[in-house]
Amino acid sequence: MPSFWRITIATLLVVFVLYKIFDNVGVDRRIHDDEMSGIRLHYVDDAVCLYAGEHGGRLPDNLKDAVAGAGFEPKDTQCPPTRTHGAKLQNPPEFMYLGAGLPIKDMADEQIIACEPFNASAANKNETIVVLRADSHVESIPIPEVEKRIHDAAIRATKSAKIATSRP
Repeated sequence: MPSFWRITIATLLVVFVLYKIFDNVGVDRRIHDDEMSGIRLHYVDDAVCLYAGEHGGRLPDNLKDAVAGAGFEPKDTQCPPTRTHGAKLQNPPEFMYLGAGLPIKDMADEQIIACEPFNASAANKNETIVVLRADSHVESIPIPEVEKRIHDAAIRATKSAKIATSRP
C-alpha cells in the first residue's frame, strides 16, 4: 500500500477518534438525569435560601414564589421527566416540595426540603431518588428511607405545633 493511503487512513482514524471524544464531551450528553436532578435541586436550594433570608427565616409556601424571586427560569428548577419514579404528573414534572412555610431554625439537617416525585406503591423499592436536605446537601437515597424521613419530619412538625400552641 502506498504511503499516501496509509497517511490518509491514519488521518481519518485520528479524526474519527477525536470526533467521538469531543462528541461525548457535550454537557447534555454527559450529564445523566440523576445528576441533572441534583444540579436543579441546588438551584432550588439557592432560591429557597434567598427567599428565607428575605422573609424572616421562613421557607416559601411554594417553589414558584422562591424561583421567581431568585430570578431563575422555571425550567431550571423542574425535575427531569425521566426521574418521576412511578408518579403520574403534569408535563413538565416538578419536584416534590416539603418545606412550605417552615422556619429554617426548627428543621433537622437531614430533613428533606424537596425531592424527585415518586409514587411509593408504583416505584421500585430499590430505586433511589435525589433529595435536597435542610442542610443544603443533595444526595440520592432509597425510596423507603425517603418515606421514613418524610414521616419523621411530619411527626416533628406536629410536636412543634403542639408545643407552640400550649405556650402562654
